[in-house]
Amino acid sequence: MDELKKRKIELESKLSEIEAKDISQIVTEADVKSLLSNFSSYVISKNVPECKKFIRDFVKEVIVYKDTLKLSSMCLFVFRIPPVRPVVPESF
Repeated sequence: MDELKKRKIELESKLSEIEAKDISQIVTEADVKSLLSNFSSYVISKNVPECKKFIRDFVKEVIVYKDTLKLSSMCLFVFRIPPVRPVVPESF
């Protein structure tokens, strides 16, 4: 029983270390625009190592269909969209 308690304490310690390392980073819309801008310049200049690094860091999965391509990123991007006011014609 004492051995199980020691093991539990060890595992809890390891878990708290892992959780401490898992720090979330907030990605803003400006950050995304900058990343995409940099990536496009890598593509234009045919900088293959940087393209591969970008894909390895940010692309989770690519599925190629006959006529389309589906790309899943490793990041979840949430953008705040301003509210839209409906436009009502003056005749109403």
